[in-house]
Amino acid sequence: MYTDELILFNWKLSSKSTLLSDNIVCSIVNKINSVGFRINSDVLDFILNNNQRYNFLIENNYIHPLTLKKINKKLKVSELKELESFQSKKYLEQNILGLSILYKDIPTFDMPVRLDYRGAYIV
Repeated sequence: MYTDELILFNWKLSSKSTLLSDNIVCSIVNKINSVGFRINSDVLDFILNNNQRYNFLIENNYIHPLTLKKINKKLKVSELKELESFQSKKYLEQNILGLSILYKDIPTFDMPVRLDYRGAYIV
């Protein structure tokens, strides 16, 4: 059973966030939590089988040119941001793909949803 608070605590705020009685957020979160998720195996297989043709994802063995440049000399700030953005995107793609492959044979799974102190959804 999932027992954490709906709204995450932020120690930087002077008071804890609360939900008003007429707030629809609770019903929205309850509705989202009532839905079982599943991986669309057909779409996943299409992505895996056609990635080289359509370049959906960054190839696992692709090395960004700035990675090689970084070995020999210091990167400019703009180059460093570009490299970090690329690495972040590649890492995110690999994580999503890995989770999709892991969960593809599971009929349905749940993802608990909560709110952070700004009211954004957290899965």
